[in-house]
Amino acid sequence: MDQSVEAGENRRKAEGFPRPAVWCGEAPEDEASPVILYVYGGTFAMNCGPMHLVVADTVARHARGRVLVPEYRLAPEHPFPLAIEDIAAVYRALLAQGIPSAKIVVMGDTAGAGIALAALMVLRDEGAPLPSGFVALCPWADLTMSGGSYVENIRPGRFASDVEVLAMLTLDYLQGADPRHPLASPVFGDISGLPETLIHADADDILLDDDDDTDFEIDADADDDDDDLTLDDEEDEK
Repeated sequence: MDQSVEAGENRRKAEGFPRPAVWCGEAPEDEASPVILYVYGGTFAMNCGPMHLVVADTVARHARGRVLVPEYRLAPEHPFPLAIEDIAAVYRALLAQGIPSAKIVVMGDTAGAGIALAALMVLRDEGAPLPSGFVALCPWADLTMSGGSYVENIRPGRFASDVEVLAMLTLDYLQGADPRHPLASPVFGDISGLPETLIHADADDILLDDDDDTDFEIDADADDDDDDLTLDDEEDEK
């Protein structure tokens, strides 16, 4: 991640965390500034890329805060649930640095959103103060890939479809673990008591049903308060 840090004027190495990380944004380091913990998506096996940091820069600017982008251990060398443990540890480190949980929002995209959601479940179960919100961008939250969108929205590739590629990467990540384990596939877990949640979904994405299923699970446990969850289901403009 070092080269990416050097490429950005408002990026700097983050100190005091159990995993290498980068701060994005120019907001002051005080308790008044919001902090977004961004768990990038890399199908459990890829490093953070330049576009992830562009996303972090943009979020930091619009939030008038700082975005922390940590690395996490990658499959196949480091299988489930090590990435989840890493993100939970980074969140605990934020609290240990004196950042109030009410000033933190956790955000993740695709596989990173699934990791982040599982980490929030772990933190909830241990009684840690939870962040003020969670944002999921096209979350990959069902590693059984049982939703209809995996068939309806499949995109063929030159050698393999996107679903076949995801299936191979899932095997590398799980390495024999049950894909229905609630931390591997949070749609099968207890998501009660989690922060207010915003889910962005693409109507043409193979992960669409993961988004809808996560929406159903969180909404079913939300104390009859419609403000606990928002699902933004976006149609691509043709």
